[in-house]
Amino acid sequence: MAWGRITLHLDRDDVAMGDSMPKRVAKEAPAGILVSAAIAKYSITVGGPDWVWVALVDGEVAAVWSTGEGVKLLVPDRKLEHGPVEIFYRYFTQMDATWLYNQLASGTPANRWDLRQAYADHIERNHFRPLSEDA
Repeated sequence: MAWGRITLHLDRDDVAMGDSMPKRVAKEAPAGILVSAAIAKYSITVGGPDWVWVALVDGEVAAVWSTGEGVKLLVPDRKLEHGPVEIFYRYFTQMDATWLYNQLASGTPANRWDLRQAYADHIERNHFRPLSEDA
């Protein structure tokens, strides 16, 4: 490791069967980089604009990250001074990043399956409109 640099170990969930995108990678970053900057700059790029990930930094749920909306921190931003730092991206399917952020920020545990069901219920309650009989 070069002086003034830290190693970030990046990894992510598999998205689908046959997922062949590289997952576990190591990147060097400047020592003192902010958590928010590390998540934004060194993300493992995969997915479209509606794909949502929860970033865990050294095992702590730290942010919601999406290709469309960027980083939404759930923890105070801090400098990463010493490495290696583990950043793991958990795939939370194609749900609204702001909705997910609000759930996690209010204390809901980052349980993908429970949140996926809660999001489906939210969509059904707030967005589903049956067709009128004259349509």
